[in-house]
Amino acid sequence: MGWPIERLLREDEKRREKQRNSPYPTSLDKPIFDAPFERRRLRILNALSTATAKVHGQLYIHGKEGRSVGFSVVDQTVSIRLDIPTKRGREDSSVVWSPRPDHADMTLTIEEQGSERQWSDDVQGKTEAKLAEIAIEIVVSAEKRYRDRKVQNHKWRVERRAELQEAERKRKLEEEAAAREKKKALEEARVDRFIDRSCGSSLKPIASTQLSGTPFLYLWMTAMLKMLARRLLPQSKIRSFSWSMTLFG
Repeated sequence: MGWPIERLLREDEKRREKQRNSPYPTSLDKPIFDAPFERRRLRILNALSTATAKVHGQLYIHGKEGRSVGFSVVDQTVSIRLDIPTKRGREDSSVVWSPRPDHADMTLTIEEQGSERQWSDDVQGKTEAKLAEIAIEIVVSAEKRYRDRKVQNHKWRVERRAELQEAERKRKLEEEAAAREKKKALEEARVDRFIDRSCGSSLKPIASTQLSGTPFLYLWMTAMLKMLARRLLPQSKIRSFSWSMTLFG
């Protein structure tokens, strides 16, 4: 018997002992799994646990009444519902507050995303007679979920790689654009310095003579020369170019 079922039975034994020793026993302390219906549930779960253990499946049971049930197979969780048929269920599924009839029909449902598979007591037999098929379906469902997760993970990695590559491409473009702007600014500054050194001394006397010290003409002619130099003079030849005439005498 699997340890999840053993845990439920140990807790049931504690409730039984508490009820025996209490001068005022209450229904809250009543053992849960003495009822025939609940015993049958545990036998079915134990059989499925044994079957799925052959492929390293593990049964899990949560809750005081053991209503949250499922199997962990190949790192995937497959939840099942093993109880009376849903249409006959009550809003409160607690065994304490709404115990199942001793000989109620049993339904086992494998909960899938958007769908479900179900086995019930019917004219073809009891649920116990279908446990081999149910165990196989639990394993198949886990395998399908495992493959779906792998596909989703692969898709995510592909998309993430594309996002990182695009981000890297944009970063390089931005760096290249910034480098071009920096180079352009340096070349413009080099042209400005070259023109200032080459013709500044020839323009200053004209500006001071004709405009009585006002540097307007000097600044205007210097600006025009800079503009023409940037448009017409190849940047790679600025250093080797030399003025061969003296401006304005």
